[in-house]
Amino acid sequence: MDTQKTVLELLATGLTQQELADLVPCSQSLIAAFANGTRGKQTSMQIGNSLLRLHGARCEKTKRGGSQRNAKNRSAIPTAVASENAPVAEVIATGAAG
Repeated sequence: MDTQKTVLELLATGLTQQELADLVPCSQSLIAAFANGTRGKQTSMQIGNSLLRLHGARCEKTKRGGSQRNAKNRSAIPTAVASENAPVAEVIATGAAG
């Protein structure tokens, strides 16, 4: 997995670093390090899997013709953090954690 590319593509959907960090969950500084390429060569399985699920839910939808969220539409971005009972893609789709 190319962590830097994955994070940059997620940020390009309109998420801020903090919003992405809240969804993963991890720190904003880790997301910044992924984005600038200083971290990410050996990402933990939990963080890597969360990034991949989020990427599938947000970026693949955009590639299929879905809309990208921009700064004017941030209120529609869910801030819930995925739990074991609610996969990340489900949290994105519904806007709520289980």
